[in-house]
Amino acid sequence: MGGKMYPERQMMPHMVKVEIDAKILEDEQVELGWETEDNALHSMLYSKFMDGNAVSLRPYRLRRNRDGGLCLLGYSDRDKSGLESIIRHNRPRYEPRCFRWETLKVSAPLRLDVICQPGRRLGFELRYCATDLRRYDHGRKQSAERAHYLTVNEQAPRGIVRTRQETDRDWLRLNMETARPRGSGPDGIQRCEIEHIEFQDTSRSELQFSRYRRVEQFDSGIARGVVRVCDPELFSHAITHGIGSKQAYGFGMLLLEPSA
Repeated sequence: MGGKMYPERQMMPHMVKVEIDAKILEDEQVELGWETEDNALHSMLYSKFMDGNAVSLRPYRLRRNRDGGLCLLGYSDRDKSGLESIIRHNRPRYEPRCFRWETLKVSAPLRLDVICQPGRRLGFELRYCATDLRRYDHGRKQSAERAHYLTVNEQAPRGIVRTRQETDRDWLRLNMETARPRGSGPDGIQRCEIEHIEFQDTSRSELQFSRYRRVEQFDSGIARGVVRVCDPELFSHAITHGIGSKQAYGFGMLLLEPSA
């Protein structure tokens, strides 16, 4: 592939992990008036990890530990001292209490040029939000996101109803396997091939949007499987920038592990 298809930052990200007190997070969710823990965490992350006009931890996600506790995982281009400086100097009006900052761990830079070799097989875990962008025109161009499952079944022939796992599987293949950088054409470029996939959890997530305090529902889930890298640069971009939408609410982070 000639030249850089993505002009944005190309980095060797650090993996960031910090433990979260689940009970305090639940209390803070009530105090802040948010409907979900995803909304509460989104609000608190933006208050503590803002670096200028950008969030220094993204993509990120909540993950349950084996002992039942919660932790925050994310990728950042900042090392531990850089993140600690941002956290220390950000003084929001509401100071979050759920983060256990003494547990903050930041890895050495991940060598994506080594991890994402062409043909390499990697295990993955992804918390995703399966949405499609619908465009409509009521006097001005507008768009809105909608659950992929609903869109597919509305367009299906009468009498044919596809299951959530079927539509989610298709959405993952479309959004993980294919990248559409500027100038790539309508079919995009294949960045990886999903060799195996299974669903650990599929659910309907609610997100509350602060502008109008409205609550919307989106189909979400956790998928695990194995991919084979086709295009190292495009697959690296998926790691550092996430998959799909609603990344500001904890979706789209690719967790990788070697595959036999």
